[in-house]
Amino acid sequence: MKKLSLLVAVAALAAPGTAAAARERGVVVKVDRQAHLVAVAERGGSVVRVHTPRALSKPFRIGQRLSFAARQLRNGTVAGSAFRVAGRASRLTIHGTVRAFNSRKQTITLSAGGATLRMKLAARRTFMASSPPPKVGSDVTVTASVQDDDTLEADDVQEVDNNDQAENDDDQQAENDDQSGDDQSGDDGASSAPAGGSGDSGSGSGGDD
Repeated sequence: MKKLSLLVAVAALAAPGTAAAARERGVVVKVDRQAHLVAVAERGGSVVRVHTPRALSKPFRIGQRLSFAARQLRNGTVAGSAFRVAGRASRLTIHGTVRAFNSRKQTITLSAGGATLRMKLAARRTFMASSPPPKVGSDVTVTASVQDDDTLEADDVQEVDNNDQAENDDDQQAENDDQSGDDQSGDDGASSAPAGGSGDSGSGSGGDD
């Protein structure tokens, strides 16, 4: 019996397309209930798409602060398990690429971590001739606020220098390495079984209260 258990454990570690689970944290910026995916904005602003268990006691909501065990998949998404909800963020940061900008409707659409995020611009946020709106295809950092209706509103949009972004990515990787030794226990009522599979949707970054 012990030999069988050992073989099962070895087989799990050797499964293709996966990596050992590490603890990660972030804020939910998009929810795709049909695909069982959430987009999570990490503290540095990078967005990851996370597969959630199919059987959840409560669906996740935009703005929730999550911690979870993350296992990287080949398609660039993450299989999440042992989710914990640790409150709600009021503001957050997202790094992404501008896919659309509608000056009439005052909306901006970003591609971030494989997720498409559409946000309204805050009423006080207007672009002047001296500070024109970002061009489609440009990399930006958006500071957004979480609204009561579970939507995001862009308070500030700044174009990003690629060199600065590379440094931020290095800082984020270092932070993830530090978090890999965090406590793996705890669940918010969601199934702690790892979620797998592929899908598309969702993405965002860590928030400031």
